[in-house]
Amino acid sequence: MKVRPPRRHHTVPCLYLGRFRAAGVGGKHAQIWAFDAKDGATRLASVTNECVERDFYASVETILAEELDTPDISSLLDKIESGGAFALTRDKIGWVIYYVAFQLARTPSFREIANHMFRAVGQSQPRHVSEHLMMMVLTANSIFAELCPMKLLVVIAPPGSYFITSDCPVAYGPLLDGDTESHGLRHDVVAFPLSPKTVMLLSNDFPTQGYLEVGSTSAPKLEDVVRNTNRLIVRRCDRRLYSDHQHAPSDLKLDFPLERFRRTTQNLGDGFTRVCDVLTSEVP
Repeated sequence: MKVRPPRRHHTVPCLYLGRFRAAGVGGKHAQIWAFDAKDGATRLASVTNECVERDFYASVETILAEELDTPDISSLLDKIESGGAFALTRDKIGWVIYYVAFQLARTPSFREIANHMFRAVGQSQPRHVSEHLMMMVLTANSIFAELCPMKLLVVIAPPGSYFITSDCPVAYGPLLDGDTESHGLRHDVVAFPLSPKTVMLLSNDFPTQGYLEVGSTSAPKLEDVVRNTNRLIVRRCDRRLYSDHQHAPSDLKLDFPLERFRRTTQNLGDGFTRVCDVLTSEVP
């Protein structure tokens, strides 16, 4: 008897969400605190039941699980957290950056953005999963090319502070107070929280790369970096925020429904636009 592939597809890997599992919560399965961006409802959720879409990838989730959503990637993220980012080979760092690029391109909101752009140029929207998958892979490759030259800054949250994540865990935009307009990936800061204590930041504008933590020369600015990174995550979430804490950081001052929940488009930068230019001439 032929085994049917699973139809519940994770748009954010369980291995990644498990890095934010709720502190002090027992039970057989990893759980995480989820905050609804529409109404602010908070609940304790199973990691395996979050960021799930029915028939989102067709049979491709098995390939993703074998190639990207792996313990090997999780091990690389652990090494970056523990201070070993710059001891990794260029290939391994590149693999992590590709993981970030693909995560940006594999969410339902990405599909929504792509459909919006197809409508804007008067083209038929992709109708089949295979067409969406082609667009997802091409865009991930283009985003990867934009991220690779950027400088990497790993930020360690000081005691009493922590990072959150979301159903769109790769966030991008200005990291300055009061500036919320994105100008495209190459002009923004790209943030990918690795855990409640650590975030990877990528930018062309960083003066240097390395680790930013208590005891470093920029330590007094750490609280601002953590707060502004979390605000970036909030602005880019699709529907849910996730944390190991039952309450979101108080300095976020969340006002539901969140601004991102009302927004229908995002600017992914020149790379995404170039891919869509190609696809609008190829996808029927």
